[in-house]
Amino acid sequence: MPGAVIQSIPVGVVQLTPLYSINASTLFTNATTLPLWGINSHATIDDDGAHPISGATNTAVCQALGATVLRMDICDWPDIETSKGVYSFPHDSSITGVTTAGITVSVVFAYSNTLYESSYYTGPADATGRTAFVNYANTCVAHYGTSNFIFEIWNEENISNGAGQYSWAPAASTTNYSALVNAAVPAIIASNSSAQIITGGLSPGGGSGFIDPDTFVAAIASDITVWSDLAGIGFHPYSYSGNTPDIFTSLCSSFVSSAGNGKPIYANEVGAPTGSYQAPTEALKAVVIAETLGSAIISQVYMCCIYEAISNTGFGLFSWVDTGGGTFTYSALPAATAMAAITTACAGTTSFDAAEISTVPLYQITLHKSGSHTHIVWVGQGSTWPPSSAYTYNLTEASPPSHVTATDTQNNSVPVAVAGNVVSFDVYGAVGPVIVNVTP
Repeated sequence: MPGAVIQSIPVGVVQLTPLYSINASTLFTNATTLPLWGINSHATIDDDGAHPISGATNTAVCQALGATVLRMDICDWPDIETSKGVYSFPHDSSITGVTTAGITVSVVFAYSNTLYESSYYTGPADATGRTAFVNYANTCVAHYGTSNFIFEIWNEENISNGAGQYSWAPAASTTNYSALVNAAVPAIIASNSSAQIITGGLSPGGGSGFIDPDTFVAAIASDITVWSDLAGIGFHPYSYSGNTPDIFTSLCSSFVSSAGNGKPIYANEVGAPTGSYQAPTEALKAVVIAETLGSAIISQVYMCCIYEAISNTGFGLFSWVDTGGGTFTYSALPAATAMAAITTACAGTTSFDAAEISTVPLYQITLHKSGSHTHIVWVGQGSTWPPSSAYTYNLTEASPPSHVTATDTQNNSVPVAVAGNVVSFDVYGAVGPVIVNVTP
């Protein structure tokens, strides 16, 4: 076994040792609301326009992953309104049967329509454009209804065309975004009072014209007169080159404490492509995804949606093969197995604790259930990636357990040793979280 021995924090004991100097996460006990787990998908595979993803496929993928939210880009404004005042919904087949399966669909109201704006990147910046946006958004809400739907106002509105993105060129604008929300939200609520509306997902980084999320939200919280009508704030806590998956926790915790303004955080897009700094291999991408989901629990975000479901671009949890005639088959990658392992471990949770040993760092989540509990333990990466650390972990139970099993997130058995009320096992940074099921 590895030489370093780390003594765990007993269940129910609060640990308040920060890992990051910037508003590090406060760890907790007896929390009762786990994040909603979700996945991002498209109307067609990799947005290629040639391989439609059916509602049945999206439902099957969500169910395989334990996801209860499906985030879709089926409402891009230029796709919905192709002539002024004329609306159609060409991508509805991609969510057929999804909501009846109990899955919530989060749709994005976004991107400029050149019927009203000079380019795809301009963003509604005057009363005419805002009125047209309101009419489009209201038409979408009326079409879909509010049951099992979340509506996002724009996407990554804090970056601009200067970063190759889809906001107000040449720079992001809190003034224009606030004006758009102030126009759209009251109109939607007037006819659909139960609509769940959030801000667009903010980017943690960007190029020319970028406004950091904390600054952006602080500004719009003052400028948006219907702030109380928003259900939450969208956020995309990606880890960029030079950062490790741990950055999710510090990003979200910083955002919650400094800019959240009391609103739940919807981490509606986050992932890592194979071949990137964070995920040089499929195996390490699986580690990133598993640790991201664990970090979402620690950060206590309201929702965490992984990007993305089926793709060969590197982000995919499932790969796909063209079988001709616009059809395809798809296969689970290790990251899909990892996500399913974490969501399965969370099933049946009634309350949960989280603790951190900052000197490693090492994280422990304890999920309390009826008649048992489950620990999720992983080595935080600090500033080292890819990970190489390994530890023997002594997990202290309140009393000697009657039964203990442990697996990694690829469903491989992990050896455990039980001595009285102490359960010992090895934790490897390159393997990712260990899931320990304990019956007292």
